[in-house]
Amino acid sequence: MMRGLSSSSETDKSSLTVPFLCYVDAEVARQCLISDVESFQGAVHTELTVIGNDLLIKLTAEDSALLQISTACLLNQLSLVVQTMQHFVPPFFPKPRPGKGG
Repeated sequence: MMRGLSSSSETDKSSLTVPFLCYVDAEVARQCLISDVESFQGAVHTELTVIGNDLLIKLTAEDSALLQISTACLLNQLSLVVQTMQHFVPPFFPKPRPGKGG
């Protein structure tokens, strides 16, 4: 569940906070995303930070069209990263079962 997607047309900035179950998951996602960040030839600046269990994403662009494109690309990459992480949950972290307190 993502929260805090905001955008400001005056400064062409967008930010997003993505909560994870633990710090390690948030850091793994950050490392995966950092290698795929599209800067559009330096016109978009992306800042990825982990604080606690949250991945904080801040985008700054020269214009709103680039900000929108970059945000869409990053959300797509984030979706793929999260799906991949969910697929490879280590067996010593049992997945919650319905009706069993999970």
